[in-house]
Amino acid sequence: MRLSVSLFFLLVWFHLPSAFAQVPLFDEAGRKFKQGLWDFKFQTSYYEAIGNFNKSGSAYDSLPSGSSYNLLQFDFGTRWIPKTNWGIYISGQIANAESKNQIDTRTNSSYTHTVAGTDFMLYSNRTFSLIPDFYLVLPFTRVDTGEDLVLNDEGSLEVTSRLIGRARFGFFRPFAFAGFTYRDEDRSHLLPYGLGAEIQISRWMLGGELRGYQTVVNDKYSETPQDRQVVASANGGALRFFSVDPSLLDTNFWLKRDIGEAWNLKLGGGTSLTGTSTSSGWTVFAGLSYVFLPSAKAVSQPWNPEPSDDDSSRFQESTDDGVNQEYFYKPTPPSPPPPAPPVKPAEPSVEKQKKQMQKELDQTEFQIELKNSKPAKKKKR
Repeated sequence: MRLSVSLFFLLVWFHLPSAFAQVPLFDEAGRKFKQGLWDFKFQTSYYEAIGNFNKSGSAYDSLPSGSSYNLLQFDFGTRWIPKTNWGIYISGQIANAESKNQIDTRTNSSYTHTVAGTDFMLYSNRTFSLIPDFYLVLPFTRVDTGEDLVLNDEGSLEVTSRLIGRARFGFFRPFAFAGFTYRDEDRSHLLPYGLGAEIQISRWMLGGELRGYQTVVNDKYSETPQDRQVVASANGGALRFFSVDPSLLDTNFWLKRDIGEAWNLKLGGGTSLTGTSTSSGWTVFAGLSYVFLPSAKAVSQPWNPEPSDDDSSRFQESTDDGVNQEYFYKPTPPSPPPPAPPVKPAEPSVEKQKKQMQKELDQTEFQIELKNSKPAKKKKR
């Protein structure tokens, strides 16, 4: 599929990291759990290999003279919260790889894989939360060791389960995760892990992390790695994909900033620190996200299987995501003005009361005199 045609789908799908995605589009610290929320994200990253970590992990070997390997990835998709504390997501990736040696230049652009998964808030209080995460990676291409093609993806089916923990202490927001990744085709199975933190500085969020994976179940070809790694010759000698029993530790740093009420920009970079049987290199990336909440009638509440009467203080909204939370709430209507106090009629003055009484007395006296002055009626004979 041509890259220019595939970009049409950028606003439709959203990527969460597979085992080999060392620059996640949807970071662990920024997950939100508000019912009805839609989270659209897009990120592009550029990776360049500078060598390979050897099998012992003590050092890395430079790529052959005149050789190079670089990878441009476009990750995109969406995450939806259909019910409080539960999210589902679907994502995709387009990648373009290029390798060079002293003779040839190879390129490969394609849609690489789809990711589908779910996560939910298992526990949350004012400072700490636990989030289980499960996802499936479906490859659109497989690796053929007999094909002379530069690789732009791992090409394996992966099933991953992770547990994410995160906390919030004022402007300091640490997080960590660990899990297990199963891979088909007799590949080695991995333990993905990470530890990092974000710091709020005015309207900016500064973040950093250590992120990696470790082989915990060996590859079928552990004793004969050349049977798989023969593909490295088409990748400029880099073992970015399809290596045997790989392990890797990267470090990433980034800046995030809210743009208006719903948009968020992320810029960063990273480099490899150590590893075994995989490539060493550096990465730069940029991401953009849009958060849409149709209605603000529901907010996230932590899930507790056996809540007690004394645990009511734990039911707090989780807002440690670096997003302007004022966007999700309706403005408070102004209070109506207090009613005016009733006006008490003015009491008549003493002088007016005397005049009124004298008038009534005069009228009574006049009526008495008038009655007495009437002639008596004559009696009929």
